Amino acid sequence: IFLYGSSGYFKEQYVWLKDCLVENKDYQVAGIIDDLAKTSIDNFSGLKIFKSEKIKFSQDIYIYLATGRVDVRKKAIDHFKDFNFFTLKHPSAIVSSEATFGKGVTISPNVIIAGNPVIGDFNNFNFGSMMSHDCVSGISNIFSPGVKIMGKCKIGNYNYFGVDSVMIPSTQIGDHNIIGANATIVKNFESGLTLVGTPAKSKDSSL
Repeated sequence: IFLYGSSGYFKEQYVWLKDCLVENKDYQVAGIIDDLAKTSIDNFSGLKIFKSEKIKFSQDIYIYLATGRVDVRKKAIDHFKDFNFFTLKHPSAIVSSEATFGKGVTISPNVIIAGNPVIGDFNNFNFGSMMSHDCVSGISNIFSPGVKIMGKCKIGNYNYFGVDSVMIPSTQIGDHNIIGANATIVKNFESGLTLVGTPAKSKDSSL
């Protein structure tokens, strides 16, 4: 497994990945991929840092997205599109057996996935977030700590949910939205918006 990214968020992901591999001996951490790193060794983990072009395709290599930035994650996904992506499910998370997941998903400590949600590729659930029954989440959405997605919500692609933000039941949002910390979505929104407040309103228009 190569972790993509070596920022502060990597430090959390690396520790959680090690937690998962305690009981799963089929995988080993091989190093870090970071095209902007100025050193060849990561001080925190002691892992060697590689540039993307140095990683050659193999069925035995898995990429794990250890960055919380939507744009950087998309860059990694595009570059390594033919590779396997590792899905992390932390032992402390509560995950319904009826939930459906794509590849490259992160389920961090104390996450709750309840009922029967359909969760696409590369979604990232940070610690303490939750998603309830009958939800649908597209690809590469990021759910910060404490986010609550209630029943029957529909979420597009490449959305960023700030800390403790909420979607009430049966609401929908499109793609490429930023939902501010503590915002509460109580109605449907389209794409490309920054949503703040309770009830959430768009900073970009009068919606």
